[in-house]
Amino acid sequence: MLVKKLLEHFAAEGCSFFCSYPGEIEPDYFGPDPKAAYEALSACDEMCCAVFDKDSHRIGWFFVVLENGQPELVDHAVNNPVSKWIDENEV
Repeated sequence: MLVKKLLEHFAAEGCSFFCSYPGEIEPDYFGPDPKAAYEALSACDEMCCAVFDKDSHRIGWFFVVLENGQPELVDHAVNNPVSKWIDENEV
């Protein structure tokens, strides 16, 4: 649920998502749609997602693994807007 909320929050701020398999340079999904990003992050056992602001600056990234068919956040960069949101919203 945290991943879905994170995507929705940053999409509302005009951000885009670069979702890829670890180590890949081609995205499975790149764009502003949080539903499409969530689907991409649910497509494999582990995925990375970089978040870009409306000016195309990377403002953070996070790593997910599938748990019971849902992407669960397991790692993220620190000291950026994405990590700040995660720290404030993690249970």
